[in-house]
Amino acid sequence: MKDYKTFLKEASYFDISNVDKWIVPLSTKINAPVMNVSKSVLGGEENVTIMIKFSLDEKHKWKNGIWHNSRHANIRLDRDGTLEMFNYSPRSMGKGLRKTRVKNAKDAINKINDWVAKVGGADYEKDSLSKRTTKATE
Repeated sequence: MKDYKTFLKEASYFDISNVDKWIVPLSTKINAPVMNVSKSVLGGEENVTIMIKFSLDEKHKWKNGIWHNSRHANIRLDRDGTLEMFNYSPRSMGKGLRKTRVKNAKDAINKINDWVAKVGGADYEKDSLSKRTTKATE
């Protein structure tokens, strides 16, 4: 009997060789003033994942300068197209982004930006996004 892994091959939208083509648009087109997009190869290069970390507040507005005191979110984009929010600030942002599938970086950007516009609130100004100069540090 053959190994089942030879029959089960996941569809992959990106891999270690072209993950940077996904990271560049994600890091520039998501509507958040503080943004960090990176790749994670935990478990080997065949399990590459894009980690998206952002805050809807500018760094000088964070209480005590702590990222977790801002309206923040962490999202994982797996190579099979699964987009999942695994951490966010629920008290100030309401419901999180539901786990979904995307086919390309543009689709992921649209889903994240739609969620950001929905939870941003009245004090969230899209004009302030033009002065994005900060990267999340932690």
